[in-house]
Amino acid sequence: MRKAEIYGGAALAASFFFGGAARVGAASDAVPQLLSLPILVLLAPQLPAIFRGRAGPLALLAFIVAIPLIQLIPLPPAVWEALPGRSAQVEVFRVAGIAPSWLPISMSPWATIRVALSLLPPVAVFFGFLACDAGARMRLWAVILAVGFLSILLNAAQMVDGPDSILRFHALASKTESPGFFANRNHNAAFLYLMIPVAALLFERAPARYRPQALAGLIGFYVLNFLGLMTTGSKSALLLGVAAHLLSYTLVLRRGGWALAGRKTWALLGVLGGLVLTSLLALSFGLLQILDRFQTDIIVADYRWKIARLSVAAIKEFFPVGSGLGTFERVFPRFEPTRDIIPAVVNHAHNDWIELLIETGAFGLVALAGFFALTAACLVRNFQDSQVSSQKERAAAFIVVALLLIHSLWDYPLRTEALMMLFAACCATLATAFGEAREVALSPKVGMRSGRAASAMT
Repeated sequence: MRKAEIYGGAALAASFFFGGAARVGAASDAVPQLLSLPILVLLAPQLPAIFRGRAGPLALLAFIVAIPLIQLIPLPPAVWEALPGRSAQVEVFRVAGIAPSWLPISMSPWATIRVALSLLPPVAVFFGFLACDAGARMRLWAVILAVGFLSILLNAAQMVDGPDSILRFHALASKTESPGFFANRNHNAAFLYLMIPVAALLFERAPARYRPQALAGLIGFYVLNFLGLMTTGSKSALLLGVAAHLLSYTLVLRRGGWALAGRKTWALLGVLGGLVLTSLLALSFGLLQILDRFQTDIIVADYRWKIARLSVAAIKEFFPVGSGLGTFERVFPRFEPTRDIIPAVVNHAHNDWIELLIETGAFGLVALAGFFALTAACLVRNFQDSQVSSQKERAAAFIVVALLLIHSLWDYPLRTEALMMLFAACCATLATAFGEAREVALSPKVGMRSGRAASAMT
């Protein structure tokens, strides 16, 4: 096996196994970051071919990567002193009698550097998925689903082994629920419910002669996945898990889904049997505890609303340049009134949309506007695509993207390396709507290179 293939496969797996830390810049994040470098080197000569006809996605990606780099450029004192939200720094220099030096936009340059490094794996995966043809992408989705299955087994092992299990890989991981490969059980729940559309996609691609077996496998996986979601004890698992099932059926399985099973009656009986079994087992796997949390987590919800309200004030304070990516934990205490101090370390806004605007200001608004515009264009092109298989692959990718963005309204799943990687893979899949026809028209030389790139990712 060539080195490129080894590095590519290792980087993909490492993003899940080592990228579950809840804090950007954790030591474990270094593994997927280092393993992503060979992929970037391998694909660098092929970028013109990969992005031919895809100027929009390339421009947006370049802009996103440039944001932390711009925030790290040292500025003369006369410039940064005039930036919004820097009055406290200016006052410290004045009281200390120290002449101001050149400083960047970021209020914590090292934190912003860590965020910049965290972009390496998702960028590498984005390039890799665009370099792959449809068959290679299906193999990558199969790898991702296999990791999801391993995560379900890990959840069960963590529950059986107890609160002090060595299988809880992160020091701050939950002791009473299953965090899986993650430090935060909510992020583990996100990973599991995102496997629902991935499984639906692979079921749709099953060969005709194996469709009954594929249906049995899909139902079995969904039962295990639902039980795994229950072991996380996450309210998001229940809400977004149901949404993932509904969207997967509507956008991926609805057209031709029953036909793939061979016989509609047997398919219906299988689904109903799976639902009954899941409902009975869910009572023993944490469903009642999750339902109880909707009533008992009022205090936590109150803190989140308070954090969000204070964070809006921070947006106004630092707009339009932002405080710098990764700086929320440092700047948030400035906006806590003494009478309303939250009795906990607030390291995130628990609303990633708000946190993004605090840290990036107008840069973030432009990036979001560009992202939504390109996503809409991808969906329009996908609707016009005559290939049903490509339509359904992008539909599954869109479900993943949409659910992560919704989850980000009350959490920060995209601050983890693993979920950033999955998000990037789905964004690249959506971007295949641009220039899809050009992939076949590549020259033989470029085609051979693209084949090697696809092999590197598998």
